[in-house]
Amino acid sequence: MERSAKELDLDQFYASDLEFHRKLWDLAGNSYLSDMLERVVVPLFAFFVMKTRREKASYIESAAMHGRIVEALAVKSAPELRELIEGFSEGLEG
Repeated sequence: MERSAKELDLDQFYASDLEFHRKLWDLAGNSYLSDMLERVVVPLFAFFVMKTRREKASYIESAAMHGRIVEALAVKSAPELRELIEGFSEGLEG
């Protein structure tokens, strides 16, 4: 994801991003949740990809945020992870 962000290879960036989210769904261990997210989120994701083009720096920052989440999965509790992800979401809104 980081490489595709730096190279602005958006097809690969979004493929990696979707795979990241799919992996998180699978880690939840709830096949019903994974199935529903696949049905709902993937089409929305595709629409977002078609309609959104950002500055290169925002792709690089997004890849870095995803990397921090991966690192945190091994060492943080569920509430700590939630707080981390909410902080990222707030940063995207502001």
